[in-house]
Amino acid sequence: MPTAYQIRRSRRSNRSHSPLLVGVALAVALAAGLGLLGAAAYLAIVSGLPDVGEVEAQFGIRGAETFRPLLVYDRSGEHVLYEHLNPAAQSRQWITLESAPASLAQTTVAAVEPDYWISPGYDLAGPTASTISERLVEVALLPPGEPSPIRLVQRVLLAAELTRRYPKERILAWFLNSADYGRAAYGIDAAALAYYGKHADGLSLGESASLAALLDSPPEEADPQTGRERVLDILVEAGTITRTQARSARNDPYPSEELPQLPHFATYLIQQVTRELGEAVVGRSGIKVISTLDYDLQEQAACAAASHVLRLSGASIGTVSGTSGGSPCVAAGLLPTLRPRDAGIDHGIEEWALVVIDPVAGEILAARGPFDEPRNAGPLLDPFTYLTAFSRGRTPSSMVVELGSDPRGPMRIRTALANSYPDSAATMLAALGPESVDRTLAQLGLDGPRESASLIDLTAAYGVLAAEGRRTGTQATPSIVKRVEDSKG
Repeated sequence: MPTAYQIRRSRRSNRSHSPLLVGVALAVALAAGLGLLGAAAYLAIVSGLPDVGEVEAQFGIRGAETFRPLLVYDRSGEHVLYEHLNPAAQSRQWITLESAPASLAQTTVAAVEPDYWISPGYDLAGPTASTISERLVEVALLPPGEPSPIRLVQRVLLAAELTRRYPKERILAWFLNSADYGRAAYGIDAAALAYYGKHADGLSLGESASLAALLDSPPEEADPQTGRERVLDILVEAGTITRTQARSARNDPYPSEELPQLPHFATYLIQQVTRELGEAVVGRSGIKVISTLDYDLQEQAACAAASHVLRLSGASIGTVSGTSGGSPCVAAGLLPTLRPRDAGIDHGIEEWALVVIDPVAGEILAARGPFDEPRNAGPLLDPFTYLTAFSRGRTPSSMVVELGSDPRGPMRIRTALANSYPDSAATMLAALGPESVDRTLAQLGLDGPRESASLIDLTAAYGVLAAEGRRTGTQATPSIVKRVEDSKG
């Protein structure tokens, strides 16, 4: 492993890392932070420290271990709909220094701690973790907390012991596979996927430098170009790479500015699994989630909805047959990002969503778009006003008299409902009282503000009507998960 990262060492005051000096420095820190508590406090701090062996127990010697992602299947269990790596899982896509490009270790050390290979593992210059060993200690051994003299002592003691007990190569591998790169990416392989859409073993020198630069400042504040330049300059000055290599690396792609978008149904499903079973289950290797989604219906419904949106927008495009049932389908490639504005058409349609449920079983059969986000429900809630009226003795033949500036006159409820006359619904709402209608909405799972509701909640509420008030599902919101299996079935 190269030891040329000594560039900053010459810029610092000469330090002797003898045990005596470390002890004196810790004593000074203790005196400043603990005052008269003295030796008793020191012993309390030391006795409460975790064993650095917990780092190895936590990360292990992973070698060639491969973490299998969570797979989302359709209801038949035959078709994979989505492959998910959560942050905890991503950190387990283990990268070893032997198998990874040398640039991963070189750029990381250059960005975080240029004299890593000769340092004692700690730095007493500041209140926050600055060395690779200290930062690993913060992640793996110390609980979250604000900087303090006591925490500094704990961190330094643990970092020194970690460096004494384990080879530098192993500590660096642990750090590479657990560091926070932003975008919920923990570990270099997760970062490569989040910023470049590929695994870490495919990163170039310039790409590695850009990701390493994220570790030297909060990722959201890092500038990709200046960060890369700084890391490459350190490597050139240390003699690790040539100026020609640095010039070439400056032309490598910079990280994507756009976050990768998950299919909305996948986000919804994973949230539901996490809520019901906990993050520990989602983070396990080899988890299979059998969803309630119907593979063929998912595509057919999405194609039909997309075609309808385009018709509403005035677009005229070719269609192809769906994979099953011959239903019309928008030409390949348009469904994931379909927006009428993309074709220069603006009829006020910003985005679309759909959801198909089995109203009796309470299961989601197809879903696309932001179907769980609250929207202005408007007249979509009017049928529940009339449902309340029916529960109070009125019938579809009962009369309703519109109020307002331009009333249509007396009409039967069935006529007002069939034509979605808003003034008729408002008149009925006033006659019944908003509180009584709110109680009906709450019984159907619509317990938020009367003006808004998500598509999934609206569909579930309408599903109760379609099932004549019957449902075998036990939740207010339809389920998207049939079962969850681990690697043992």
